[in-house]
Amino acid sequence: MQLSRLTLIEVASQLISVTVTVTLAIVTRSIWALVIGALTSTVASTILGYVMLPGKGNKLAWDKSSVHELIAFGKWVFLSSIIGFMVINGDRILLGGLVDAPTLGLYTVAFMLANSVVRDRPNDLRQVANKFQRLGDLFLMTSCGFLIMAGNAIVTLLYDERYHGAGMMLSFLALSTVGMRYQVLEQCYVAMGKPKIIAATNMLRLLSLAIGIPLGFHYYQLTGAMFAIVLSQFASWPTAIYFKLKFKLMEWSVEANALPPLLIGLALGFLFDVVSPSRQTLRAIFFHQ
Repeated sequence: MQLSRLTLIEVASQLISVTVTVTLAIVTRSIWALVIGALTSTVASTILGYVMLPGKGNKLAWDKSSVHELIAFGKWVFLSSIIGFMVINGDRILLGGLVDAPTLGLYTVAFMLANSVVRDRPNDLRQVANKFQRLGDLFLMTSCGFLIMAGNAIVTLLYDERYHGAGMMLSFLALSTVGMRYQVLEQCYVAMGKPKIIAATNMLRLLSLAIGIPLGFHYYQLTGAMFAIVLSQFASWPTAIYFKLKFKLMEWSVEANALPPLLIGLALGFLFDVVSPSRQTLRAIFFHQ
């Protein structure tokens, strides 16, 4: 639970990965820069964790009780990981068979921009969970509001006119980040020895995508499919709310505190949309074109 040190390890490994990826991309111009960059992040995180985290160093060993615990506990984590991968990539997998290549490319651009961003102390779980929920809401909801209002301006600033259609998609997909606010709670599932709940919630998201995208596209084309993608992020909310009520983790003041950051983000996004120059204007200023 040494979150400051764990965060430092995570940030450092990501910086190393980005540096390697960008350098290789510039030098090689190859898609393998992304693969090597991702592997570099994992290797860096492993090495930094071994060096920076206190305690006895890991070594090869065999313990029957540990094997039993890993199988009993880890099977749900393994299942959740597989389902989680399908949830994260399912929208693009399904859309790839429904829309043409240019539309899928616009959606991918919008998707990347939208996502660029206790066991031992059970009595403290409520306090810790709600503390991180407040922090998570502060950044998540502000970012969500900003992207909703500034989606078109961001895409116009970063890309030429061929990609401007992604602006509306970015604003629409930003709504799905609201549905991600209860992902903070998923760490509580693990801490309380209930990883099967994560597997169940990921399955709900996957089913929402698998059923919603084809139906939405059938009746309302791309708009209907995107609406289904947004709703899929809210599929786990009933489980999360039930869990919070059952284990007395719910604090209505925490839930209400999610609204002010959203409103601030909306205001900042509106201001950015009003004052942001176009890509062509910036090029004219800096390159005299």
